[in-house]
Amino acid sequence: MSRAPRDQSARELAVRWTEGPILVEAGAGTGKTDLLVRRVLHLVRSEGIDIERIVAITFTIKAAAELRSRIRAALSGAFEKETDEEARVRFREALDRIDRAPISTIHSFAMRLLQERPIEAGLRPGAGDVDTDAHDDLRDRLWEGWLRERMTGGDPAIE
Repeated sequence: MSRAPRDQSARELAVRWTEGPILVEAGAGTGKTDLLVRRVLHLVRSEGIDIERIVAITFTIKAAAELRSRIRAALSGAFEKETDEEARVRFREALDRIDRAPISTIHSFAMRLLQERPIEAGLRPGAGDVDTDAHDDLRDRLWEGWLRERMTGGDPAIE
């Protein structure tokens, strides 16, 4: 028999809170992903929020992929079990658009915003596109130049 966590009421509040964003911060293995999946299901089913308007941010690519996969599975399971026709339609629409939902790392989310609104961000359109080889070459040249300048300039931190 598993016991409910001591913070169960806080977890339920995080699932059902609709007055603004929430931050879920906890250690590994504490149920963050499960809570976020339940929150997405609640927002889609009970609040009628479009999956593309629900932002879920994690810190690693692996965690973002896991979260998207678990949300997809939960939506599919909820769709199969749901008896309310309106809710079924909401779950089906969410499943159809899950790949466009902003479920990502903080870096990917920021890049997406910059790519969607470059002018507002003071960038030229397409500025977020990076040629990885060119980036690596530039980084290496700048690092070598910086290091050479410090070593020949008598920088006490380098000595």
